[in-house]
Amino acid sequence: MLEEMMSLVKIKAGKVQAKQKRLYDRTASPRTLTVGDQVLVLLPNLRKVTPMDYEIEMTGHRKEKRVYHVNILKKYYGPELSTTTS
Repeated sequence: MLEEMMSLVKIKAGKVQAKQKRLYDRTASPRTLTVGDQVLVLLPNLRKVTPMDYEIEMTGHRKEKRVYHVNILKKYYGPELSTTTS
């Protein structure tokens, strides 16, 4: 009896998880960064470790380099420099 319930729970959880993934994927857009891009933590990205993970240089920290998943990174766009003269 308990084994049957566990089996049903696993099946239902799998279906719910698949539905949540479909709903998320509808609006999610893939992010890609290039080496040297600054990310929201304002540190340059060193290299792409996997299609979804990037190594970030953390100067001044105990761990000089750390790997972050793309979901927690956002490309940083600094202020544009104005070249107008008065």
